[in-house]
Amino acid sequence: TDAVINTFSSDIKVDIMDAGKNMIVKADLPGMEKDRIEITLEKNKLLKISGSREIIKSQTAPGMVRQERSIGKFDRLIELPFEGAAQGIMASYKDGVLEIVIPKKEPSKEDTVKIKVL
Repeated sequence: TDAVINTFSSDIKVDIMDAGKNMIVKADLPGMEKDRIEITLEKNKLLKISGSREIIKSQTAPGMVRQERSIGKFDRLIELPFEGAAQGIMASYKDGVLEIVIPKKEPSKEDTVKIKVL
């Protein structure tokens, strides 16, 4: 059978939780291998989850066997509600759920910055 390439970014369901000093992002990624998942944080605010998966479906009927193999790629960009810190981000993948813990970026201690005129 022919391989069919699908994009399933819109099928990825995401929850974002405010957990005090951290944000927790959970994404449903059934059938993934964790080494095919790529996560990046861009500009402290944009979380990008991307990767690819292979799905094999089989159907059987009397006297006939049909197999379909599809390869899917996804790219999901999520705007976070708070800025994330670049250090201390942790991700885990278990039972088809990707969980990312992102520490919130500390607000600047100086709200007003004095600028010297030269």
